[in-house]
Amino acid sequence: MIRVWGYSSESVDAIASAQVGLKTYESSRRLARELLELAREQSSALGKGESYPGSSEVIESIISKSKSAQGQHNRGGFTKMLLAMGAGLAELSASVVAKSLACVRESDVRQWSEDALETTLTSLRRSALPGIKGA
Repeated sequence: MIRVWGYSSESVDAIASAQVGLKTYESSRRLARELLELAREQSSALGKGESYPGSSEVIESIISKSKSAQGQHNRGGFTKMLLAMGAGLAELSASVVAKSLACVRESDVRQWSEDALETTLTSLRRSALPGIKGA
């Protein structure tokens, strides 16, 4: 249930309802209590109508799409592609893209990445081993 529907203020009640009749053995009852408590803890900060994923499948899909978009031709590394992940989640129109391009310059993105992102292992390797292919 959590994998498919995520955590929400309603998930605890849904799990409790689904468990009725399934708790035959003490070990099953203990597991059911622990799972219910986990759902309760994870959902406690959420208000009515709010939810968040209960699985890493969403982020794995976003990373996969970003890697696919990057392809094998980008020598800039994956780390800087983090900013592009959000674009994969948004409904983009020509006007949204135009407005975004007008608001953020490439130099802003470069500066942000220098300030916010750590030096990657690939960058360190390239600077330590200049001219070596594959470094």
